Amino acid sequence: MAKTKKDGRQLPPGAPPSPDAPPAGARAPYSRDELALYHALLDRAQDPIFLVDTHSGVLLEANQAAFDLLGLSKVDQAWKSLLEGFSVVRQAPLPGALDDVPEGETHEVVYAGPSGTQRVFELTLSAMRIDGNRYTVGVARDVTERKKTESALRQGEQRLRTLFETAPVGIFTTTTSGRHLFSNVANAAMHGYASLEEFQQAVGEEVRSLYVDPDEREAFLLRLRQDGEVRNFESRHRKKDGSGFYIVIWAKLRQDRGEEIIEGFCIDITERKKAEQEMREAKEHLNSIVNAIGDPIFVKDERHRFTLVNDALCALMGRPREEILGRTDTDFFPADQVAAFWKADDMLLATGLENVNEESLTDGHGELRTIVTKKTRHVDAAGNKSVVGVIRDVTERMRLQEMMIQSEKMASLGGLAAGMAHEINNPLSSILQAAQVCLMQLDPALPANQEGAAACGCSVDAVRCYLERRRVLKFLAGIQEAGKRAAGIVSSMLEFSRKSESRRAPADINAVLDRSVELASTDYDLKKNYDFRHINIIRRYAAGLPEISCTRTEIEQVLLNLLKNAAQAMAGHPPAQAAPTIVLGTSRTDAGVRIEVADNGPGMPEAVRRRVFEPFFTTKEPGLGTGLGLAVSYFIITANHGGTISVESEPGKGATFVIELPVERRP
Repeated sequence: MAKTKKDGRQLPPGAPPSPDAPPAGARAPYSRDELALYHALLDRAQDPIFLVDTHSGVLLEANQAAFDLLGLSKVDQAWKSLLEGFSVVRQAPLPGALDDVPEGETHEVVYAGPSGTQRVFELTLSAMRIDGNRYTVGVARDVTERKKTESALRQGEQRLRTLFETAPVGIFTTTTSGRHLFSNVANAAMHGYASLEEFQQAVGEEVRSLYVDPDEREAFLLRLRQDGEVRNFESRHRKKDGSGFYIVIWAKLRQDRGEEIIEGFCIDITERKKAEQEMREAKEHLNSIVNAIGDPIFVKDERHRFTLVNDALCALMGRPREEILGRTDTDFFPADQVAAFWKADDMLLATGLENVNEESLTDGHGELRTIVTKKTRHVDAAGNKSVVGVIRDVTERMRLQEMMIQSEKMASLGGLAAGMAHEINNPLSSILQAAQVCLMQLDPALPANQEGAAACGCSVDAVRCYLERRRVLKFLAGIQEAGKRAAGIVSSMLEFSRKSESRRAPADINAVLDRSVELASTDYDLKKNYDFRHINIIRRYAAGLPEISCTRTEIEQVLLNLLKNAAQAMAGHPPAQAAPTIVLGTSRTDAGVRIEVADNGPGMPEAVRRRVFEPFFTTKEPGLGTGLGLAVSYFIITANHGGTISVESEPGKGATFVIELPVERRP
């Protein structure tokens, strides 16, 4: 009959007696309560524990964790072999018996439980001998999750190693003292080394030797200690062959057992720096070209902000580049001009159609200028639109065109005037001649007159008495005087309208001044608009002046222009107290003669006084002047006659133009 345990479980055939049944005549080594305590302690163990017959491998005893693992209960009568259902993970599988298993050997085994889920255990076996029988105690520890974690770690480590080895950036670990700990292949290759070993051997304890400038290493460490990390730190490193290259570094600082460790990565930016340098040089080259262009050039974004301006535009606007960039037209121009500019800009941005507009612009000096603006649309890679404009200032061209038209008119008028003067001279000569003949016919001293009067039954004296009583002789004298004046005016007009000749001749400057005043008094425009006849002319001429070698008509032109300007200034701003007055003065200088033309008009501010001789500069309203009179006068005096001309003036104190002419112009 088979042996049974006290708890009712049947022992397998050949099993030793139960530990609970002591040999006959011997005292039991443990009490039942003690055995129950030991079983309770084993059942509370988390790891499955087995007692196995060493020779047969049959399971003899197990704790609750083992029963749960095997899917058995303590009342099961079907005992299993320990090895049944286990897959041993090692080179040589476990034998059917455990006689040859080394003491304390640990095996990894895979076991599929009742649910079919496979789990991995570490099975540790130890031998024991009782009453001459060998038993093996097995302790199994579930390492399934640990194995999964280890596998994941191995895979992660492999991926990380692959990443490090294949990364195109240099990855490194060093100490702040300069000791090299780790680098990947890319970092070694970046510095010109064929292998990590060669790189490690070359760098060793001297990481700072990689820096072309050691101060950059110190700056890097300073920032690292201050912030704990460094981003985008640019530095210049040295390759194996001694050549330099640029890198950018990202790194963090950590403490490891009291030592400061730097971990980071770096990228070779030599090509980028080269491209940036080439881009800067190209930009500077383009800026030089753009700034060398005489026409103003600008670029505005979709919000009408200036993003680029050249030197010519800065000069036109009278502002430095820093004050223009980032601002809009509203900061510089009147509202009506801005509206016109933006209307054209918005149309261009919306349609992309190039446009050319003639516009008005108030420049940095407050002067209204006429410009022609050519605008095109530019769209960058990001789709941002901008307006590219080129300005052509046509103000001077327009004035020149107007001047040419006016000059053509004046040339035509001069021809007409000369023709009219010749035509007027013929009847005027007849009138003067007839008046002269009439007076001769009434002269009593001529016998023919006496005979003629006697034939009519009267005397010449009686006829003259009658004509005098009826003021006929006075009328004849008036006709004669008016005819002479008209002849003088025609002669002056003919002389002034003739083209100036380069021939020079000595001239009395006082007489030239008087002649200029006479011309001004006969100027229709002056008489009609400025009442030149009512201007008080004061002459302060010096006597005994030397004659000046000059082109008389050119000097008259200059003086006439000064007289007209003075008359116009006083007409626009009459003197508050004294009558309008022009003072003409002459005096002698060491080299020649000094001429002064002074008025008591409104005077000029300093800004106007400095520019009065500039071509096209005028303070008169549009249509009342070309701005060329004083510029031409300056040219005649300085270039044609080797003299000087200047102006002295203050607001409210009139203006005095001073001309100095040499007696003989030196070639």
